[in-house]
Parts: sequence; structure tokens; C-alpha cells
Amino acid sequence: MIASEAKPLVKHCSEILPFKPGTWWCSDDSEIFNQYFHYNGVSIREKTEEDICNKIQILLKEAVKKRLMAEREIGCLLSGGLDSSLITSLVAKYYQGPKLNTFSIGLPGSVDLEYAQRVADYLGTAHHQVEVSEVEFLDAIETVIYTIESFDTTTVRASVGNYLVSKFISENSNCKVIFNGDGADEVCCGYVYLKNTPSPSALQNESERLVEEIHYFDVLRSDRSISSNGLEARTPFLDKAFVKYYLSIPPELKTFDGTRRLEKNLLRKAFDNNEILPDDVLWRRKCAFSDGVSSMKKSWHHIIQLFVDQKISDEEFQRESIKITHCTPVLKESYYYRKVFESYFGKNEKLIPHFWMPKWIDVLDPSARELEDYRE
Repeated sequence: MIASEAKPLVKHCSEILPFKPGTWWCSDDSEIFNQYFHYNGVSIREKTEEDICNKIQILLKEAVKKRLMAEREIGCLLSGGLDSSLITSLVAKYYQGPKLNTFSIGLPGSVDLEYAQRVADYLGTAHHQVEVSEVEFLDAIETVIYTIESFDTTTVRASVGNYLVSKFISENSNCKVIFNGDGADEVCCGYVYLKNTPSPSALQNESERLVEEIHYFDVLRSDRSISSNGLEARTPFLDKAFVKYYLSIPPELKTFDGTRRLEKNLLRKAFDNNEILPDDVLWRRKCAFSDGVSSMKKSWHHIIQLFVDQKISDEEFQRESIKITHCTPVLKESYYYRKVFESYFGKNEKLIPHFWMPKWIDVLDPSARELEDYRE
């Protein structure tokens, strides 16, 4: 059986597996999945960093412009980070419809809300700032797990804000086509932990792996959170031409140290000196969406963990977690997500291959704020 979601399959199938993107399948030979899209294999002509940055700018602009065709009103998710801000600025530049609506969400004291408002003011958009209480965020967790069909820790954390802002858009605006900045961290080597890669080739391999598995994590979050609210997500950073080109850039040009050379340095330089964004946004350090929705003093993942401590005892966690062999939870929070997931989807744990976790660093919690760079 094949379905677009796991929900209708639960009562009919003993095992549910995701259909891999970029492949096709024929029932005549049920064991073979044929891959028709490959990320690599593009030979780039540009030799200098300046020429490469110019090409990046051209490709991203084209990726945005080709996605502006719509019969319904367009809006943008705007966190105030580099990725969503770049996409919003390009949509604002080329959109010929009514005044562009932008949307941000956060808990009281959210880091993102301040930056999102700054970008909206700079671009002159009709900005909607959605400030939500801790209780509303926490109350949405179980609905979100049912919606995204995942128990991955990072994915659930990030999906709550994504789901709630999409719900707000659906209920309070006429926007149906929603641009977002997802995909840039995977394609453009944006995750903070990637500065610890032991070599440029390791960075390249990790970037390709992240793109290869994006349908289990960030794209799953974005697609389900948005589409479940009757909206259509448009994601220019995952444009095929852009992805193929960026993955073909020599990896030594994509390395970074987090200080003199920031993550996604080529992407930033591609849009430098053209006033498309304020400099403090264009060169803003990475802050994950699941972290940026909260304040620096009280992170979203800490709020969740205090909440979970009241629902799951230490005894239950120690007793039950050791029984789990696939994606064994090391956090009580992860066990709670797994428990909620199984209440809806049974033992279909293979819907994710593993937990999303940073590499080359000794942490148990996937939050970027747990990395040494953020604690300093």
C-alpha cells in the first residue's frame, strides 16, 4: 500500500517506511527502487570565489522568481535569521502582488522576534508578530507529533513553532502560498557543528548526507507543519539547480571557523554590498529556529524538559528506555516523544533512521545552544 502519510496505513500495514525522494518504483519488480535524481556530477565553470558568489546570487534569485507563480496570495515565514531573511528580501523584490505579508513566531523574549521585525521594517512588509505563551507551545506538542509523524527530538522541537505560525496564517490571513528559508543549512553547510569537520572532504560528505536525509527531518517538519494547515510551502533553497551547483563548489571554500569566517560564508558574500539586507542580519550568527523562538535566558528545549519531568518519572524512563533498540532515547524528552508517537503510530519506529544529532562534538542534546560556541 502507498499513501502520502502514515496515518491511513497504520491499521493495514505491519511496517511503514518512507518512500525515498528522487526515486521511482514499479510494482512489476517490487524490490527495486530506481533513483532518477542525483545531487552531484555538475562541473562548475567559475574558478574564483567572487565568480562563485555571483553565480550563487543568480541561481537563488532565479529559484525565487520561478516560484512566484501563484493564483493565491503569497506570504513569507520570517524568523530574522539569514536564510528566511534572504528569501523574504528576494520575494519582496520580485513579487508583483499586494503588499507582502511576513510572519514570525516566538515565546516572550524571543531572539527571533526582534530580528524579524527589523528585517520587516527594512523591507517594508506587512509584518505579523505572533507571540505565544509557554502553555500554548507545550499544549501543541502532541498534536505536532501526530501531524509530522516523527519522534525525532530536534524535529519535534522545531515543528511546534512552525505548526503554530502556520495555524495563525491559515486562520488570520488570505495567504496560501508560503515561502520559507528551509534547506540552506543542509545545502550551504550552515550547522554550527560543521566547523568541527576534520577535513573539507568530510564537510562535503556530511553536507551531502544532510541533503540526502532532509525528508526525515527539516523538510518533513516544514512540509507537514505548513500543509496540515491548508497552506503550500515553497522552498527556493531546495531548487534543483541551486542544490546541484552549491554541492559542486569545492568544499575547501565552504569550510568555516565560526569567528573570522562564519557558516554559509559564500552565501553571505553573494549578497554582500547590495543593500538587500541590513549587515547585522546578513552577517548574523546561526541561531536554530527551535532555539530562536525562545529567549537566551530560558530556552525552548529547557522549557520542554521541565514539562516532561512532570509527566515522566525517572523510574519509568530508566525502565522503558533500555527496551528500545532503534533510536534509543538518552533524554527523557526523547522518550516522551516516542511514547506519544507510539500512541498514534504503534511500533513504526523506522519512519526515521536515527535521531538528528551533531557530529564531531560530545553532546547528548541536539540543541545548538548546548554547543560550546553558544555557552561561551
